[in-house]
Amino acid sequence: MLENGRQPQYTLPMRIKIIAAIALALLLCPLSAHASFVAAGLDFTKGVGVVLVESAPGELRALELPPLHGKWYITGAASQPRGGGVLLLGADRGTGQGLLLRLDGDKITPLKLPRLEGNWMLTAGTFVGADRALLVGYDQARGLPIALAGQAAQWSFESFPATMGRIELLDVDGTHELAFAAGVNRSTNKGALFVRQSGTWSELNVAQRIEESFRFEGLAVFGGEALIVGSAGQVERGLIVRVKYDGQSGLSFKPELLPEVSRSWTLYDVWAADDGSTAVAVGSDLSNRRGILLEYSAGKWSSAIIDDNVELIAVVMAPGNRLLAVGQDQVRKQGVAYLREGRSWRRLDLPEVSFNWLLTGAINR
Repeated sequence: MLENGRQPQYTLPMRIKIIAAIALALLLCPLSAHASFVAAGLDFTKGVGVVLVESAPGELRALELPPLHGKWYITGAASQPRGGGVLLLGADRGTGQGLLLRLDGDKITPLKLPRLEGNWMLTAGTFVGADRALLVGYDQARGLPIALAGQAAQWSFESFPATMGRIELLDVDGTHELAFAAGVNRSTNKGALFVRQSGTWSELNVAQRIEESFRFEGLAVFGGEALIVGSAGQVERGLIVRVKYDGQSGLSFKPELLPEVSRSWTLYDVWAADDGSTAVAVGSDLSNRRGILLEYSAGKWSSAIIDDNVELIAVVMAPGNRLLAVGQDQVRKQGVAYLREGRSWRRLDLPEVSFNWLLTGAINR
């Protein structure tokens, strides 16, 4: 309004310019429910999963859970491209079967999986097409790796080559043409690594690449290669390996040079940019009981310390060029989430869930 109280007068050309400017702003910065993130995990007090969604920038709220029977929890998540929904995966402890849920908006719907005899769980998933996902886990009773591929209500188990030892697959990433799944061989106390090419799984022999015991926890695939994180040695030390593979030249396996964090520390997850130029790994400083972040830029890794008594379990790139790391405050037994906007990390205020809960994964939606 003008100083004398009169309404401003807009000519037709001015109105056209204003409307065009508003339309351009909405095109460049769409107000979409999908431009947010989801964090999930488990509530030890109630024996059920936890699902938090970003309702406003940096603000999370808990969703109402589906009426599942018995105890269940969420270990990972996968986001369908172009805002097609989120898959939440884990285990139904009552039936001993893997658990798969679909999140659309604020609605959580259980999806039907083929039944498998034994006691098995899903640990991680990724979309390898517009609507086709790849899920991995393991059979806890028989020590066998598990993979399912499919969409909606159509899922099928995929075959693995015969393996020596008890395998636990903990993470998966990639495309339909090339995907990696990583974990640990409990029998040999060595890392386990599998590659999937055009629907066929093969085990990569990595046990002899590192002399001491080691385990893989998480991975990120970009441009035909992968960063795999975990720990090595009886007194655990953080480990990051850069892996490339093709059928002709075979496997390239190169441990990264990392900064000294402490006497004992481990990494659980990693995010990498599409071109691999930047990356962030998260974990725990076991010696000093505090969360740690490793950031990769300009060809080298540097470390940063998060709050005391915190363990960081997962990291993801959130909408708006933000990074989100989640885990647990190990003293208060509460889930924690840290958001990086620009160069600084800040701890988010989370809703009260229960006396003992944690966040195990996060994903865009």
